[in-house]
Order: sequence, then C-alpha cells, then structure tokens
Amino acid sequence: MVTLFDTTILTYILFGTAFVALVSCIWAIILHRKINRLLGGSTAKDLTHAVTTLHEKAADLAKTQEKIHAYLSRAESRMSRSIQGIATVRFNPFKNQGGGSNQSFATALLDEEGNGVVISSLYSRDRVGVYAKPIEKGTSSYELTDEEKSSIELAYSKFRQSKE
Repeated sequence: MVTLFDTTILTYILFGTAFVALVSCIWAIILHRKINRLLGGSTAKDLTHAVTTLHEKAADLAKTQEKIHAYLSRAESRMSRSIQGIATVRFNPFKNQGGGSNQSFATALLDEEGNGVVISSLYSRDRVGVYAKPIEKGTSSYELTDEEKSSIELAYSKFRQSKE
C-alpha cells in the first residue's frame, strides 16, 4: 500500500529539487562571470558605462592610428631620400702604361630614385686624384667613365634586390 508520504518518493523529490537548485546556482555563476566580462570587469557600473568606455577607447585607438600613419608617411619620405644603394668598382686606369695598380675606385651612393653621387679616386705612384659627380635619376650632367657607370648600375641593382 502506498501512502501519501512515502519516504522513497519524498527522497526523489528532495534530491531532484536539490539538483535543480545546484544547476541553477552554477548557471547563475556562469552568467555572472559572462556579464562581468561583458561590462569590462569590476570597474564597469552598468552596460551603458561599459559601452561608453569601449567607445572612448576606440576613439583613442583611432587617434593613435592616425598619428602612426602620419609618422610612417614622414619616415617613408625620409627613407626614399636616404642612401640605399652603394657599390664600389676597383680598377687600374694605367694598366696599359705600366703604372698604378687596382687602387683606383669608383663608388656610387644612390637613393631609391637613383639620385646621389659617384666618388672616384685615380691612384698613381706620384699622385692621387679624387673626383665627385652628382647623379640624378641614374645619370650625370658630367661625363661618366665606364667604371663610374658600372658602379651606378651595381648600386641601383643592389637597391632593387633589397626591395624584393
């Protein structure tokens, strides 16, 4: 005979209620953590404050990004005018005349647009001459020797290789 207050049924009901309460408590803790994370931790007062804080941080980030972009534009401009290709060609200008050695050289110093200078040194036993010629877009208004042209081509090719 089953009575109204059977202990087995009452035990099941009690354990079922305790289980539902435990699951509800765990779910409430998980939701509380998610809400705190959404609100930005313990510093946020409510959702409006959290959104306002995020908006302010996004505006600061945009300002910083503009500053970085301006800085990088200036740095790129400065770098394009800096020496980026350097090459030296050594030679003996007097090899058919029996004097000198490979102590003479032509060195090209160029920026990325091919502007710069080529410096040449002619060495002989009794004197040394040093010459500089301006270079604009890979050429000069002064007559260039084969060695100077070669050093300009090498410097420009080194620059192109470093860009790739």
